[in-house]
Amino acid sequence: MALQAQAAHDGKYGGDEYNPADAQDYMVGWLDHCLFNAALQQDYSNNSPDDPRVQYAKYLGVPLTDHRIDMFSNGYTDNPLPPLPLMAPDIPPAKP
Repeated sequence: MALQAQAAHDGKYGGDEYNPADAQDYMVGWLDHCLFNAALQQDYSNNSPDDPRVQYAKYLGVPLTDHRIDMFSNGYTDNPLPPLPLMAPDIPPAKP
């Protein structure tokens, strides 16, 4: 869902300053933590088989030390903050 919202934003307003792959991994982490907060994902301990980083690394087929997992972790831990900007870029008001 988060990736669809980002794609809709980019389709209407253009991309942002973030690397698209980094933005995707960040958004997946952010959404994953939202699911955890909503009790739709089980609790885990670091590096347990249920650790979302472990699961995402398996999904991507990369080691836990990969940069993509770092971006996922950034999104996961930024949960109280809004995700990458989805609003229209600021446009200064027209002067008469």
